[in-house]
Amino acid sequence: MLKFRRLFSVLLLLLLILFVAAFVLENQQQVTISILGWSMASIPVALVALSGVMLGLLLGMVIFAVHSLATLRKRAARVH
Repeated sequence: MLKFRRLFSVLLLLLLILFVAAFVLENQQQVTISILGWSMASIPVALVALSGVMLGLLLGMVIFAVHSLATLRKRAARVH
C-alpha cells in the first residue's frame, strides 16, 4: 500500500509539473502591470498568474497557521 501511495504521489507531482510547464510555455505574452501610478517592466502573463497563485497559497497557509495556534491556545487554557 505504501508503494502504491508513493507511486501515485510521484505521478501526481509529474502531472502537476507538466501542467505548469505547459501553462508557462503557452502564456509568454508580455504585459505591463500598473498599480497606483507605479508600473513594472513588461513581464510574461504566466509569471503574473503564477505569482498570484503562490501569494494566495502563502497567505492561506499563514492564515491557517494563525487560526490553528489560536485554537490550540484556547484548548490549552481550558485544560489548565
